[in-house]
Amino acid sequence: MDLGEGLEREAVRSELLCRRLPMAHRIASRFRDRGEDVDELGQVAVLGLVKSIDPAPIRVPSESCAIPTVSGGVKRHSRDRTWAVRVPRRIEELRHQARVACCKLTEHPDTAPARTGSRRKK
Repeated sequence: MDLGEGLEREAVRSELLCRRLPMAHRIASRFRDRGEDVDELGQVAVLGLVKSIDPAPIRVPSESCAIPTVSGGVKRHSRDRTWAVRVPRRIEELRHQARVACCKLTEHPDTAPARTGSRRKK
């Protein structure tokens, strides 16, 4: 069933997205313990769902097409956004503290951090 372009196609597309939304969130929830925000994973999964529906003419695409597209998008996001090596928690916390301190320092234009002055002298 090729609907072409127009309002009818948009209605069918919206209906498909609404029906498959729980599936996308289920796929995203599988990756929740990998150090990434669950809401962000949900957004990535929904984007994968949209990508699985949009490219082809709507002929009621099956879940066999949507599942690999959604899970592949979430896997790619996890791969690109998380640490490649298991880093000790203390190092992650120090990195976060440094980033917060840098943001606070750059809020005031006259106290921008300089890389040369940030090292400890022995």
